[in-house]
Amino acid sequence: MTEAEPVSGEEEGQAELAVALIDGGSELAGAASGAAIGLLGGPAGAFGGAAAGVVVTRALKRVGAGIKQRWLGPREEIRVGAAFAYAGEAIKGLLEAGHTPREDGFFDAHGDERPASDEVLEGVLLKARDAYEEKKVRLLGLLYAQVAFHPEISPAQANHLIELASRLTYRQLTVMAVAQDEAGRIRLRAADYRGDQTAIERLGLEGEALLTEIYGLYQQGLVHGGGEAWISVADVNPARMRLQGSGAVLAQLMALQTIPATDRLGVYELLAA
Repeated sequence: MTEAEPVSGEEEGQAELAVALIDGGSELAGAASGAAIGLLGGPAGAFGGAAAGVVVTRALKRVGAGIKQRWLGPREEIRVGAAFAYAGEAIKGLLEAGHTPREDGFFDAHGDERPASDEVLEGVLLKARDAYEEKKVRLLGLLYAQVAFHPEISPAQANHLIELASRLTYRQLTVMAVAQDEAGRIRLRAADYRGDQTAIERLGLEGEALLTEIYGLYQQGLVHGGGEAWISVADVNPARMRLQGSGAVLAQLMALQTIPATDRLGVYELLAA
């Protein structure tokens, strides 16, 4: 491992504020907070070697310090701190596994423009601040961590994905996790609901609401129907649902496969074969 770089007084101050932000989110983030503090509270570059570790940890410290100095309501601070902790934990894990942060200028300032890394992280944290569905907070943190290691995701695309993720409900994200689970597809209804009054009645209000959310994913181009056009909500065919476009990218970067099985269960039950 390359020797860690010395830390300036300014960076030490940023680290203290960033760690305080993480502490504020520990109620929601749990063990992730300790891992993130280990990343930011130690010497710069201590994980993954100096060159790899410094660039990403400094970005985290800068943005974390800036956000900590803003006014946040008590619950907002918990959500922001938790998202920051989840991002830090994931980044620490990637560095320890030998992955290298992107080297395409993502972490560099360009003239008067601040680094894209800082803008993207701030965007993630502000969306987490407003995420009243708090199960989305962890997924937003993971989104930033993955973007920081994937140069094929441009800053413009990253910002699009952040906006997209913020508009989707947690249940829509769960549906996307179900859609990418090939092994679980056998549990889903393999027909649409058009003209099947019995199936529609069995759905009930909750199931009909779920179909509407799925159709919303289809209208945004995030899922497709396996070659079948869905003209209305009744055309949704659960077993033929597949991710596409930004839906597939978002599922990978937010690690939707890690959504707990207990959360997926409700989708499977409502859309049962």
